[in-house]
Order: sequence, then C-alpha cells, then structure tokens
Amino acid sequence: MKLAELRWIEAGYHCLGELGPPGVKIETLAKMLGVARSSFYHHFSDWEIFMELLLQHHCNRARQLSEKVKACKSMDGDFLERLQEHQNDLFVNRQLRIHRNNPAYLLAFQHANALVRDAILPVWAGYIQQEKDYSFAAQLFDVMADVFYQRIVPGKPLTTGDMKLFLVEFTSLIGSLAKQSGLVLAYR
Repeated sequence: MKLAELRWIEAGYHCLGELGPPGVKIETLAKMLGVARSSFYHHFSDWEIFMELLLQHHCNRARQLSEKVKACKSMDGDFLERLQEHQNDLFVNRQLRIHRNNPAYLLAFQHANALVRDAILPVWAGYIQQEKDYSFAAQLFDVMADVFYQRIVPGKPLTTGDMKLFLVEFTSLIGSLAKQSGLVLAYR
C-alpha cells in the first residue's frame, strides 16, 4: 500500500473509532488530510474497496494486538496496558459491534474479538480459576467484552485504572453469581 493510501486508511480508521461507519465520509477525511476530495478516487476506485481495506486494516491491528497479548502474564497488569496502547482499535471494534447488522462489520468484529480473546484466554482462565474449562472461560470473556464495549466512550481516554476497576467489578459479579448458584468459580 502506498503512503498516501495508508494516510487515507488511517484517517478513516480514526473516524471509524470516533464516529462509527456513518461518520466516515470522503469529505471529512479529505479535510483531515488537507487534500482535495477528488484525490480519494486517485487512490481507491470506489467506496466499497476503501471500506474493505479499512476493515482489513482493523483485522491487521487486532492481529498485532493479539501477538502482544500472547506475551501477557496478568489480566490486571500487562493485558490492560496493551489494551490502553490500542485504544482506537477498541473504539473501532466497539463501533463494528454497534453496527453489526452489516455482515462485513460483523465478520470483522468477530474476527478481531476472537484473535484477542484466544490470545489472552490462558491468562483469563487462570485469573478466574477455570483452567480446565476454556470453553466456559471464553464465554465469560465474551460477555465481559460485550459489557466493556457498552461502557467505553470514543474520545474519552481509557486508563488502566478505569479498566482495572471494570475488571474487578466484573469478576466480583461473576464470583457472586457463582456463589449464589453453587458453582465452583473463583477469581483472583
């Protein structure tokens, strides 16, 4: 990909995270880049190709995050630090989740989510002491991610403190539910 095309993609990616798909417009991107609107068509033959490249960019970013996450040793330490480093990726994934009625957005959301979940799953399963039941741990992680995406607000920086508080609240909730239902579920 040429540098000029990458600039368009990165501008679109920023807008996608902040405003969602309806906010990604050629005119807005051209203003952000300080170029003529018509230059878009010099780099991309049509809007659908641009959006496809934008979703590929998101999946590539999720792959990069998942590689970093594989090296994490703790949920409440280095995992949260990696998420903080990739805030816009989280905001984009949130927008794709919201607009998942579009099949392409749904597919990109599911792919990105699965990459990160599968990378952190051994640590998460250990955190909630479910090392023997990765399937259950994965389901809990998906619910936690869904709630997390409901709470984050584009434009408001994510802090590790806020994310740690969310993690404590969520694990406390699942611990209470487990206790009330008689399930053996612990967390650290």
